[in-house]
Amino acid sequence: MVSNRFSGKRTIKLPVVCHKELYGLPLVYATELPTQLSAVAIWRDHALPIAIAESFPLVWSDAIPGWSGRSGDIGFNLAVTVVVMAPPNTYDFQLELRHDTSLLDDDSWHAKIVKPPRPFDPGLLMHVYNWPIDYNELRILN
Repeated sequence: MVSNRFSGKRTIKLPVVCHKELYGLPLVYATELPTQLSAVAIWRDHALPIAIAESFPLVWSDAIPGWSGRSGDIGFNLAVTVVVMAPPNTYDFQLELRHDTSLLDDDSWHAKIVKPPRPFDPGLLMHVYNWPIDYNELRILN
């Protein structure tokens, strides 16, 4: 005689899981502008010599007005500032090479137009001084 113990379907009942509500998170867009952006920056300089590639968040500041952020405060690091200009949809982008908190060099792109609608994307900003050993790249996305 065959046992009935292993015949038929058996289902495993999982415990009930409560999901926490997502209250108190920052708004992605407080106005037409995003409240936070992400920066991917590359700085290659043959004269120093240095090659840094960093990714870090940029946070809105009313004092600028615009976004700013940095990859760190120890060793060689990068800082980015995006400034909202007076003409509509026009921005200045500044990339800084720093050692600890001291500014070593900077690069900038002025009066770049980022057309709405969302997402905020100025495209790849790049200055080539001596490819492939001396160039700067900046990409900002939200």
